Amino acid sequence: GNTPQAERLLTQATILGGTLEQRGGDATLADAVRAIKAFAKNTRQLRTLAQAHKDYGAARSAYIAGHYDVAGKWFDAVLARQPPSLPLERWAQMHHGASLMYAGRMATAKQIFEKLLANSDTSRYASFAGRVRWALGTTPLREGQYEHALTHYREAARLFERAGEREHLGAIQYLIGETQFLLGDVAMAYQSAHEALSTLRPYQSSVWLNNVLKVAADNATADGLQHAALRVQDENILVAARTGRPIYLAEAHLARARLRASTNSFPTEDLRAGRAIVEQLEPGGARSWFEADLRLSEAHALMRTDPARAEAALDSVIPFFAPLNAERLLWGLTGRASARLALGDVAGTKSDLDRAITMVSEQRESVSRVSLQAALMERGREIFDRLVMLHLGARDPATALAYLERGRASLAPTRLSPLKGTNAALQSRRGEAVLIYALIGDTLLAWTVVNRSIRLTRTKVNRARLLDSIERVNSSLELRAEEAAIRPHLEVLYDLFIRPLQDSSIPIGTPLVVIADGEVAGVPFSALYDKSREQYLVEAHPIRFANSMRDAAQTRRTRRGNDPKILLVADPAFDAREHPGLARLPEAVAEIDAIATRYTRLLTLSGSEAQVDAFRIALREIDILHFAGHAIFDDSRPERSFLLLASGPKRKDAGRISAAEAESLDLSHIRLAVLSACKTVGGRGEKSSGFAGFAGALLGAGVEGVVGSLWRVDDKLTRTLMTGFHAAYQSSGDGAVALRAAQLALLRSGSPDLQSPAAWAGFRYTGS
Repeated sequence: GNTPQAERLLTQATILGGTLEQRGGDATLADAVRAIKAFAKNTRQLRTLAQAHKDYGAARSAYIAGHYDVAGKWFDAVLARQPPSLPLERWAQMHHGASLMYAGRMATAKQIFEKLLANSDTSRYASFAGRVRWALGTTPLREGQYEHALTHYREAARLFERAGEREHLGAIQYLIGETQFLLGDVAMAYQSAHEALSTLRPYQSSVWLNNVLKVAADNATADGLQHAALRVQDENILVAARTGRPIYLAEAHLARARLRASTNSFPTEDLRAGRAIVEQLEPGGARSWFEADLRLSEAHALMRTDPARAEAALDSVIPFFAPLNAERLLWGLTGRASARLALGDVAGTKSDLDRAITMVSEQRESVSRVSLQAALMERGREIFDRLVMLHLGARDPATALAYLERGRASLAPTRLSPLKGTNAALQSRRGEAVLIYALIGDTLLAWTVVNRSIRLTRTKVNRARLLDSIERVNSSLELRAEEAAIRPHLEVLYDLFIRPLQDSSIPIGTPLVVIADGEVAGVPFSALYDKSREQYLVEAHPIRFANSMRDAAQTRRTRRGNDPKILLVADPAFDAREHPGLARLPEAVAEIDAIATRYTRLLTLSGSEAQVDAFRIALREIDILHFAGHAIFDDSRPERSFLLLASGPKRKDAGRISAAEAESLDLSHIRLAVLSACKTVGGRGEKSSGFAGFAGALLGAGVEGVVGSLWRVDDKLTRTLMTGFHAAYQSSGDGAVALRAAQLALLRSGSPDLQSPAAWAGFRYTGS
């Protein structure tokens, strides 16, 4: 009944809505005002609309306070009135769906969001469409479908940018960062968090600023910077207090409590503060959530001192989060497994870890990029390692190996489905021996599998010293140290990795398949030296590498006798301004000229002709690829490794094709790829069994076998090795056999330069 006040507010809304509309922003407010004015003389409709707006206000208040059940009922009331305002109806539908989502009714909420998106005018209602995309991203985020969430969040960011809604843009940038962190893409998560902080700088009381700091702290923790993470969490608590919203302050205290617990400090103060806030919340969805989150934090804190109480707390946490949040469910399962193991409940521990493994594997299956699959599975690596050690403690090496294999199949870059159980056949191909290595803590585990026979050797090592030794050996080989200087170190590695596995079941000449844990994958196995026999390992055995036993068991798809078509790429004319530290490789041209005489069907790209477009097109019609040029390896982000090509006149790719792009291609028709370039196989520190970098990308794209290098190689020495390799490959059709023949030819050449393992041990064959 306050007509003057109503007119004043309506005038303000008219001005604001009109201004937004004129600037190309969202037209919701302008159209809502038009709906009110349209019924100015229709008292009945106007009262219906007024009551609907009032109910909507009550619903929003309940929603903001976290009372989602109450909010859902109010939004239902708005919709039941059938208000004659399309903007009001659509926003009520969207928030009704969000209330259902936070109450755990994901499927129903998703149906509402998808219907709204299908009927939305994204050009007129960019902000509304952005909110719907936001909600559509949050449903898969809570279900652990992280790549799907990213797709929606990125589209929401585009819509908010267009609508000029900076605070919402910052919120989405935070969510993108959180999702990237959950995918294991920490570097990009840092970048997104930085973008969000920059966007939200003018909004010092924004609830989203609090969430961005939480992601930044998570990133720092993942990088092992717990003390830095604590400082960020301290700031997060101050920011959360500024929002005036108790639930965000509770969330910040509980996050810091978990972080402090991980640093062996009991978080009494944070748990007390969090509990005090939670107990003041009204009953409903938000309180139930934070009560469960509080129990989760308390369980983390009690894990070392009172595992029985920790287990009891997690018994209620796990069923609560099961339908609501995949990440917290995973925390609960792995935490309860730790508590049960401390209490001697082996069966319960195994049950929880099995369930956690299944969750992570299912999340991995929803991600299309192989590099992100490996990053996601790295989050589950500790779970696999714990199960391996659990079964070794029970004197069951076969089951321990089965779990290790299950983890590796999940990490595999090749397009094989991960194992669903532990009953897959663990056996070698006939006539081969499989050597499997895993470094877990300070224990080097080595299995030998011959046919169905499985034997385990355990060796206690100084982990840091071992990894440093591997790196030093590879550096010496890369720098072409004299053979006499490097051989003693190769003898030590032989005694550690090979001698304990030698027995009569592996006679000289038996082909070896090496499957090495990521941190020991950089061992130059072919160059390990047997002092007693005075020979390198490659002299005694053909060697190929595989990512898992499942990969190792694959048979070659191709047969000898056909006429393969080869693509030869030599010394691309890259942009020297972009890469001033790199020189052209004239020996590469001589290398492919020599190789070309071996094939009747060939394509050649060299110099300025070796452009990205031409390279990509040629890949579609070949059987063999040989690349003789520069490869740039990114240790921290292997998927950003790239082959350096010539720059096209109109392309923005700077003359490169990245590992991430290569892995997205279908290259299953290519039987062999030879990367006669620098460091195309990952080494120390890589967790995906050493197959990071460009070699792993090609395997992920379906290439049958890849010859790649462990370190920067000398192009003159490589020319001799590669010429011999292709001559042998023409005869055998087997990449591993051909590489060994070429290596032995150099070793027995009589030339000191060619005999040194620095000339031939840098390359390895991976595949079937």
